[in-house]
Amino acid sequence: MLNVSRHFEALQMNEIKAFVGHSFTADDKDVVDRFTAIFNEIEKLHPSFSWVHAESAESSGIDEKVLALFSEKNVFIGICTKRECVVPIDFSLKDHILSRLTNNTPTWKTSDWIIQEIGLAIGLGYKLILLVESGVRLPGGLQGSVEYIPFERAAPERSFTKLAQMISSIAPSKMVVESVAAQSANESEPAATPPSNSDWKTPKPEWRLQDYQFAFRGALVFGDKAAEIDLDKKYLATAEVNEDENRTKWVAFREYERILFGTNGSIQVLKQLSESNPTCAAVFEYLAKSFLEFRQFSDASKYFKIASDLVMDQKSKARLFGDSIVMLAKAKAESSEISVAVEKLKEYICENEIDKYELFVVMRRLAEVNRQSYEEIAYMQLMLECDPSDTKTRFLLAFEHAQLGNDELAVYHYNMIPFADRNPITWNNLGVAFDKIKLPAMSVDAYRMARKSGETLAMSNLAFKFLSAGFLAEAKEVIDDAMKRTEIHGNIPRALTLLKEQEANESKLLEEIIERSAKVNAFLINYGYAIFRKPARSMEGSWKDINCELRISILGKSLSAEGRYQKSINAFGLGGLVVPGLIHPAPETWIVEYVGTVHGSAVEAMQYTYKDGDQPSLLSRASTGRKTFLILSENEMEFQCMIDLNEQVKSFSRISRIS
Repeated sequence: MLNVSRHFEALQMNEIKAFVGHSFTADDKDVVDRFTAIFNEIEKLHPSFSWVHAESAESSGIDEKVLALFSEKNVFIGICTKRECVVPIDFSLKDHILSRLTNNTPTWKTSDWIIQEIGLAIGLGYKLILLVESGVRLPGGLQGSVEYIPFERAAPERSFTKLAQMISSIAPSKMVVESVAAQSANESEPAATPPSNSDWKTPKPEWRLQDYQFAFRGALVFGDKAAEIDLDKKYLATAEVNEDENRTKWVAFREYERILFGTNGSIQVLKQLSESNPTCAAVFEYLAKSFLEFRQFSDASKYFKIASDLVMDQKSKARLFGDSIVMLAKAKAESSEISVAVEKLKEYICENEIDKYELFVVMRRLAEVNRQSYEEIAYMQLMLECDPSDTKTRFLLAFEHAQLGNDELAVYHYNMIPFADRNPITWNNLGVAFDKIKLPAMSVDAYRMARKSGETLAMSNLAFKFLSAGFLAEAKEVIDDAMKRTEIHGNIPRALTLLKEQEANESKLLEEIIERSAKVNAFLINYGYAIFRKPARSMEGSWKDINCELRISILGKSLSAEGRYQKSINAFGLGGLVVPGLIHPAPETWIVEYVGTVHGSAVEAMQYTYKDGDQPSLLSRASTGRKTFLILSENEMEFQCMIDLNEQVKSFSRISRIS
């Protein structure tokens, strides 16, 4: 039960504790990520601001989740993106026709999820900050009663300065006690100022370019124009500015950041800078990033490539070339053009003996752009082969497995993250993954670890586990307390016994899961290498699987295979046993079929098995097919085969070449 009185007490805290509500749809991910990035920047610069939001790894309904996440907050920030097109109840056919003639359309509303969260925040007396996408109407009943910040989906950064100012303006008075004297000396400054501690924007003798850049970005975040001008002036007066094109780099950075934060930055200025400094790679990189902000991917690709050609450092050259290739993919360039560029990048990395990790990063990003989940997984696996300590990639790999329903593999990779490197979100997601594979005790323990770090999503999940009676640590606490009493009910010792059995059983089950997952993980590593290898000379011909001979055909990158085998039938389920006097039915003919796509020396396919004459329809194929992955050996004489990656039990087999 939510303690409402504690929420009103929270309003008196000398901190801004915000809950951020937003959509979880794939088309909103980009704009939500841009806002959460700026919340992180504000949190770094503003010591009294903190925020949380719901991750996609949640395990209960909205009401429970929101109640727990709202605990002891005092501000609600809602990112109101377009969700549904709505019309008034009295919107008639005549209105519809008129709206078409006048180019007026019915309005959009945000998701019901956000609307419910706003209602809860109002009920608890929280201060509201609403970020409303252009064209979205304010939630019902709020018109005229709340401030909001409009934003454009294509350039949400233009609203960042106003957002930072509003956050500062609602700060409780206790937040600025230590800076009363400083504020008195600058009474002309507006209420929306950066944190009271100005140390972050005061240059030190040891500051270098990166330090000035960090402070300059902070000035833009908080709309501190005086700090922005001061930092610019002081860096341009340093001795360092005359070294290694630093003056040009600073000016390019300054203009890009102004574009990013919507404070009168100009791409035209960057273009002029590139014309007057045609050999400065940093200028072209910032120019590329600026075009990327406006989703002009072709231009971004062009300038990333120029930056790559100019930069001297080989690793940076490979990284920028990779950025250029990814932008080509985002721009929907011809696949042949992308393939040629990828081959050039491969050649450059091999010739210069650069760590292949850089190549795998690019290939993973391309797979992400093309929404090829299993290729993305394969390349993340190769990235981890290069650097097993890359916990960020391992976290993303575990999360991707969880999104695809590969829960045991999600546990495998979350569990591989070193204990000391597990942040609250990792512990929370590990708790969710444990819960998915029916390890409730370990799930609760993971939530408890996240709770120690203040992860409120984990706290909510922990509360859900209380409700479902799966919290073993809490159960033990209750049992221990009961055992101290004078009179002990007979069920208490029984509960203690069950607790010990549950702990032992889950440990045994986890060992089995890790063992199974290691085998699947090893297969996926080989699958990644197979994708990366050159295409096979020929996969066509006759092959033999466990049941029958297969005939494989290739058309472009498409593979198809078909075979037939006989299955004996016994009316009494006695297999091949012959019963005297019993007439046995004739054997049935069954067909096995593979349909897939060739990637290098690997194949991603669907396997269909059906009785002759019962060929599945196109509609039923979606539910009857089994996901299959094939790896062709280097001598091209054998396929390793794994079936049903989405199921907890996988089938491994081999298919051998006949001719």
